[in-house]
Amino acid sequence: MVIKSAEIEPIKYKGSVAEFRGWMDKFLAHGSGMTIFPDMTQDEKKEMIKLAFEENKGRKGDIVNFNVYYPRLDITYSPKDKDTNREVWYALFYDPKISRVVYVKDKWATILAVEQPPNNTTVQFLDGIYFRLHKMDGRTIDYALGYPLGDAFSKYVQFIKDNWESQYKTSEQTKQAEELSKDELEKALAEIPSEKWRKAVMLWREGKTAPEIAGIINREARTVTNKMTELRRQLTTKIIPYHKEES
Repeated sequence: MVIKSAEIEPIKYKGSVAEFRGWMDKFLAHGSGMTIFPDMTQDEKKEMIKLAFEENKGRKGDIVNFNVYYPRLDITYSPKDKDTNREVWYALFYDPKISRVVYVKDKWATILAVEQPPNNTTVQFLDGIYFRLHKMDGRTIDYALGYPLGDAFSKYVQFIKDNWESQYKTSEQTKQAEELSKDELEKALAEIPSEKWRKAVMLWREGKTAPEIAGIINREARTVTNKMTELRRQLTTKIIPYHKEES
């Protein structure tokens, strides 16, 4: 399923769509972009603050909610659009100059993750498209066109990509390490003259952290990290994968 929109490079990876859904759940739960404020000039911010205080003057005991005065981009998951191989999130634009109650009705974007074929997932970033199965004039269509969100959405997409690629790089290298044959591993370990560091590499591959390994081989954690970096350059990430602590 490919839908054309403003050109934003998709994410493609070997794995299930559930993997991206799980990652996005954690990403949003930690506050990473639930609400994105588009860039505002200092003058615009001053005007916004002035308006907020003027409109709330005389209200006793109330705290001014500045969120309703900021234009913003909200990212929300859509469970009703979920399918066995599909996950959907919407980016909707809120502009207080137009309405303090609803989003701008014709500016939106969609994050559409589809697993097709199995274990091959593409995540599209569809600016100006609202994906949803619905009927119009007796026909069933799967998207509605609108106006693109532009830079606010593009910046957020780059934020997603940077964080995803960092996490995915680590997981992919870990998978490669797990798929390494016994003979390949033994050959690589033979290139490490020290028995202590051969043991450290095996512990590292098991997922132990630098401080944990340091306690076992009686070295400083920083020394372990530096040695793994040095050996990785020599033996490649297939032998010594990255750990999340390094990302």
